Amino acid sequence: MAIRSMTPALAAAVERARQHASATGELLAEPLGSFSSPFDSDEREVVAAWHSSGDYDRIVAELVADDPDLATQ
Repeated sequence: MAIRSMTPALAAAVERARQHASATGELLAEPLGSFSSPFDSDEREVVAAWHSSGDYDRIVAELVADDPDLATQ
């Protein structure tokens, strides 16, 4: 399940974590650049349909059932 919004408490916790990571040098000062998808628009539509159909989640669940260590990778 994707998180589409955060509660104020979660947003505050995320901000504190970002500040801590920045202060300890775990974050880069500036982004390296913008993300560009390697997929063309047709490929993105196929991936989106696969995900929205629930097939992606089912396959991930099967893989994790076979190898529980994959759940944390």
